[in-house]
Amino acid sequence: MTIEIIAIMIIFGAGLWFLFSPLAKNDTDEISLSTFQEDLALRKANVIAGLKDLKLDRALNKVSEEDFKEMENEAMNEGATLLKQIDNQQKGQL
Repeated sequence: MTIEIIAIMIIFGAGLWFLFSPLAKNDTDEISLSTFQEDLALRKANVIAGLKDLKLDRALNKVSEEDFKEMENEAMNEGATLLKQIDNQQKGQL
């Protein structure tokens, strides 16, 4: 009976270790390069899609010319920032 209890405790302990060991790792400061690049690519695609939607809204007169120019400038600035970040990442890989 004591061997069975010890075996159960070992299995239980191994299960706890398996569940909680990922929490003990300090990977929060290290974002993988590929994840960062994927994030930049996704943000770039979102900006491009947003610009297309904005142009369609302007063509359908859902957005005034003044608002269109303002939102377009914001999107273009964000896109330029993203392209610089992508460029810097690619230069860093070489």
